[in-house]
Amino acid sequence: MIEKIKKKVPVKLKGDERNIFLFREEGEKLIIQGTHIIYILENTAKDIYNTIDDKKTVEEIIKKLSFQYNSPQNKIEKDIIEFIKYLVDKEIVKLKSF
Repeated sequence: MIEKIKKKVPVKLKGDERNIFLFREEGEKLIIQGTHIIYILENTAKDIYNTIDDKKTVEEIIKKLSFQYNSPQNKIEKDIIEFIKYLVDKEIVKLKSF
């Protein structure tokens, strides 16, 4: 399952018919405000979200953040994939095949 997700491209969503997201930065925080909910991303979560650019696969995001944090890919891979899956569950991001 992890290998399958690593080959997907995360795509940021601006909303759908039920929810429109507004984005703003406050200091080091990224605030994502939906119709009925607010998400606050800080630190690594914000870095992961900002690395998503609709072109990079999850594997490429892992490589980039591994380099940025000077951390082995196998140590950060699980956390990045879990966070991207969380964003997918909250309909902030979707995964597509390329």
